[in-house]
Amino acid sequence: MKNPNDLAVILNVRKNSTRCENKLLRNFAGTTLFDIIVEKLHLLDWPQTYLGANEDIFKEKAKKACPNIKIINRSHESANVGSGTNLVFEMYKEIDHKWVFWINACHAHLKVDTIKKAIDEFLKIDNNSMTSVKPYLGWFYSQDGTPMNNKNCYTGVNTDDFIYVGAHAFHAYLRETPLTSDKVWDNVKGDPYVYPISEDESFDVDTEEDFIISEALYKHKTIK
Repeated sequence: MKNPNDLAVILNVRKNSTRCENKLLRNFAGTTLFDIIVEKLHLLDWPQTYLGANEDIFKEKAKKACPNIKIINRSHESANVGSGTNLVFEMYKEIDHKWVFWINACHAHLKVDTIKKAIDEFLKIDNNSMTSVKPYLGWFYSQDGTPMNNKNCYTGVNTDDFIYVGAHAFHAYLRETPLTSDKVWDNVKGDPYVYPISEDESFDVDTEEDFIISEALYKHKTIK
């Protein structure tokens, strides 16, 4: 059992997104993706919650909506680099917690209760890392054509014909790993431990098309 005091909940944001311009701060169903995630952090009420940001607008919004959040100034280089895990997460140098639970600000549909349950699960397991995944139904083949499932040759897709796909809603890992090795885990069985979330919570916004779909679904759920 991990010590809860050793776990930091992290939100690491930047304004300069490339594939979907200003996606965190532009209008999203009458609010913004950033406002949505900060409100969830407020409801989560985890004592060690941090925001890493370079632009003042993120810091100001976060402090108003989630007073207990601690702000870490993210460097301009970190907020504008395209790759390099140790630079992207250089903010981890400013905290001393053993574990990091990173949450993706682009998942408007992720529920607070799901985050809570995932944190509880991570604290219970012995694994050094965990990542969110979603089930993906279908028949799957390796790149050389070897079947990965449907070994009984059914003509339809059954409910157990699925693989897990990374959902990127949240990750958990040792804080020092990306700072010393430029990665967050070894990517072998158990590292990371896979934590399934539902399909309807897994909508991520990477592109303009993703933004449109996620916003439409968010509006639909809100009206419903």
